[in-house]
Formats: sequence, structure tokens, C-alpha cells
Amino acid sequence: MDLPDGTHRFRAMRVNPRDTYTEAAEIELPVRDGEVAWEGRTVLVRVRNRHGGTGTVFAPLLGRELGEGAVATTYAHDSHNLLTIGTSWAAMAAAAAAVVADGGGVAVVRGAAGDTVAARLPLPAGGVLSARPAAQVARESGAVRAALEEWGWTHLNPFMSVSTLTLAVSPALKITDRSLVDVVRREPVGPTTAA
Repeated sequence: MDLPDGTHRFRAMRVNPRDTYTEAAEIELPVRDGEVAWEGRTVLVRVRNRHGGTGTVFAPLLGRELGEGAVATTYAHDSHNLLTIGTSWAAMAAAAAAVVADGGGVAVVRGAAGDTVAARLPLPAGGVLSARPAAQVARESGAVRAALEEWGWTHLNPFMSVSTLTLAVSPALKITDRSLVDVVRREPVGPTTAA
């Protein structure tokens, strides 16, 4: 990030425990040598284009008290890019690697290094479907929900809450592989806010 050393105010997404509404929030984080020191201070959400583009966008995520770990998924409406949420780079990388190895789907990992896979749901058909028996997919989907809840993702429907963070038609602040999006004003917004 092209910011001078010091503390900067960043735009963040705040989730809630009831529905898919997200709102803009702010968080102050230190920057040193162009790197934002977020680990141990906040949760990070990341979207990476998986359809041949090069876009990758990061933002702090507020509204959850999560243990060490991460979730990654390609079941991320509407573009189904690779969405990763985590408490450390290592855990986020481990969750993303599990999803990539499955050709798409969902993976929840535990620990700062992401060395424990808590749940995995392979969805290799477009990153959103499986040809496996419905009962098996239902069991794995239930395991993902349970793993998200055990991690601290408290929500009436944890799976839906995660998968709609990228739904840039649902209010109010969402994340895409191109930018954060102010859905109400229908415009991209930058990662930092005025000091």
C-alpha cells in the first residue's frame, strides 16, 4: 500500500448477526514500510478474481469476535470469485489453498497457521455446484455451518452471511475484486478514509 508510516484510518465492513446488510465503518491501523499491520487487531476480508482477471481487494471486517482461523469460498455471489476471511495471512492462505485444491467450494480452517481443517465442502462445478450425492453435500454444508459458528461467526445463517459479502447489489458496503462498493450510491470507494 502506498501510504507513509504511521496510523491511518481505513474503511471497513461491519456485519450483523441477523441479515446480509453490511455497513461502512472505520478502523485505525498502523502502517510500516508500506504494510498495514492488521493481524491481531482486526479480521480481514479479501476477494481475488478467479476468472482470468488480476483484481484483488482487501478490507477490515468488523462485527465478529473470531478465534484464530479463516474461511475461504468461491460460493460468493454474484461473481463467485475467491473470498477469504481470516485472522492471519497464514490461515487465509491455508483456507484458500484448500478451496483451490478442491476446484472451488468452501473451507474453514483453525489456528493461526490454518493447520487444522475444520470443514470442507468441495464445489468443483463453477465453484458453486457438486455432482456428488445430495445427502453428502448436505452433511458437508452442515459441517461448514457448524465450523463457522464454532469459529465465532454468529449469524442466523452463517453460510449466507459470508457468501453475500461480495453481493454488490445488496446494501450497503460490499467488496468485489475491483473495489469496495457503496451500494446505495452505486460507486466504488477507496480503502482509506479522510483523517
